[in-house]
This record gives sequence, structure tokens and C-alpha cells, in this order.
Amino acid sequence: MPVSNTDQFADLRMRAEQIAQERRLELGELSPDEVENLMHELHVHQIELELQNQELRQAQQDLVVSRRRYADLYHTAPVGYFTLNITSTVIMEVNHTGVVMLDAENGHLVGQPFTDFVMPNAQDSFYLYLRSLAKHSPSVLQSCEIGMTTTQDIEFYANLEGAGVENSASSTDQCRLIVSDITARRQAEEHQRDLVFEKERVKILQRFIGDASHDLKTPLTTMKVSLAVLRKS
Repeated sequence: MPVSNTDQFADLRMRAEQIAQERRLELGELSPDEVENLMHELHVHQIELELQNQELRQAQQDLVVSRRRYADLYHTAPVGYFTLNITSTVIMEVNHTGVVMLDAENGHLVGQPFTDFVMPNAQDSFYLYLRSLAKHSPSVLQSCEIGMTTTQDIEFYANLEGAGVENSASSTDQCRLIVSDITARRQAEEHQRDLVFEKERVKILQRFIGDASHDLKTPLTTMKVSLAVLRKS
């Protein structure tokens, strides 16, 4: 259990009083001028401590503001941030965007396996991706595109960018993922492929019609000549 600031200050005060009690006998041996100098030094030291305390309080306030700013950036980012246990894929941390992306309440999302939201046909690819994150340096950012689903069974495509996280034993047992919804992009790519396929189909059909027209031209000419001969006879 962490020690509170109040307990720390109380302990510090007790230790200071013990030291002062041990040194009290030495004060009787000092001259009046030495006692005056000592009191001056103590007063200066007291002011120094007060200034240090003011700086410490300001540093603590700045730290609180910085943490709040980081939390705002983390939760309002346009992508989902996830921290996973690589072995179990359990979600350990997630920002607000990630919660919205999976259409889940934060309390119901943390603690669930990330694989619950990976499409069945993408499970193998995702596990291979996690193994790769565990093997490579945390400084190496790796990407993967998989099919995912929300808690409402709405399917979407996601791009994962992640890296492993080393623990105190210098082994990688966690990873951090940046998850982006790329459904619109994938649909645009599929539409573009359909257009290319349709253009090729039209070209093939046009070529077939051209070839068929050429092949039929000679018999039609022969038939026209024959009909002309029959009319004259």
C-alpha cells in the first residue's frame, strides 16, 4: 500500500526532532555570536525549504496538467489505441475511440480477448502477426490488415500498426496496437477492381463482336453474289 504524503511528513518530523534532541547539548557550548549565526543559518535554510516546496508544488501541478493533456489526446485520437497481452490477447487498456470503434462500453471491453472481435477467417493471420510482434524489437512498427466485427456483429476492415512492449525481464509479453477503420478504403479498392474487370470484359466482348463480324463478312458477300446471279437467271 503506498505511503501518503502526510505519513511521510510525520515520519520526517519525528526523525528531525530526534536529531535536534541529540544535538541540543551541543548548543550550550556555543557563544552568543555563534548562536546568533546559527539562528540566521536556520532562518535562511527555512526560507530555502519554503521556496523548494513552492517549486515542488508547481512541478506537481504542471505534471497533473500534462497528464490530463495526454489523457485528452489519448482518448480523443482519431484511431483506436489498444494494449494487449500477447499470449491471451486480453485487452488491458483502450482509448475512447477504440471503444466506439467496437461499439462497446469501456468496462465491458477491458479484460476481453481482442480475438473476440477478429473475424474467423482472419484469426490465423492475427496470431501470426502477434508472434511477429513478440519476436521483433519494440522499435519496429509492423502492420497487418484483418477483418473485424463489433459487439453488434457489424463487420469492418481494420489496419493494425503495432509493436511489442518489453517488461522488466526484457521479454515481450505485451503489445500496443493502433487500429484504424479502413472499410471505406477497402470498398473503394474493391469498386476499382470491379471497374477494371468490367472494362476488360467489355474489351473482350468488343473483340469477339469484331472477330465475329469479320468471320461473317465473307459468307454474307458470297450469299449476296449468289442472290444477284439468281435474280439475273
